[in-house]
Parts: sequence; C-alpha cells; structure tokens
Amino acid sequence: FKSETEKLIYYIDLKDAYARFSPNYYPKYAAFDIITPSRIYQLISPTNSEAEKWIFHINKGVEFMETYKSRVISDNDAILQLEQQINRIQIQRSKKLGFMPSDT
Repeated sequence: FKSETEKLIYYIDLKDAYARFSPNYYPKYAAFDIITPSRIYQLISPTNSEAEKWIFHINKGVEFMETYKSRVISDNDAILQLEQQINRIQIQRSKKLGFMPSDT
C-alpha cells in the first residue's frame, strides 16, 4: 500500500512459498515471482537489485518460519512429556500418602 492511511487490500500468505526471478520477464524487467501452493504472484520492483533483495528476504523469512515452527513443535512435545511425567509422579506420591487408592 502507498501510505499509512490507506488500508491493506490483500496479503500473500508465505507459508510454503518461495520467491524467484520471473523466467518470463527477467532480466528485461525487474520481475520476480512468489510461488505459493495455490497461486503464482508476479511482481515488479524498481530495479533488479531490489528484486534480488525481495527474493532473498522472502526466502529467508520463509526458511526462518519453517525453522521456528519445527522448534516450537519440538518444544511443545518436550513440555507435554514433562507434564505427563509430573502427573505420574504426583499420582505415585498421592497413592503413597493415602490420598488415592493404590492399584493392588
């Protein structure tokens, strides 16, 4: 969008996306594509070096999101395992103290 007062019209979901120079228009135009699972967006920047920067940063951002997502999933799995272990220990202690019936 052009200014802070204008509203966003559309956004491109970069999940599972990547960017590349547009084979149909580059290098005649500073054109690049953003490829998503559902659509290919063709964009033009003012210069080839700007197009190169856009491509680099889009691809780096997508790479970061994938890395971050896998770390979050891994961390969530570790937390879940710890919570289950804590629950088992609490149940064992409760049984030893007589707060819960034992499994005999």
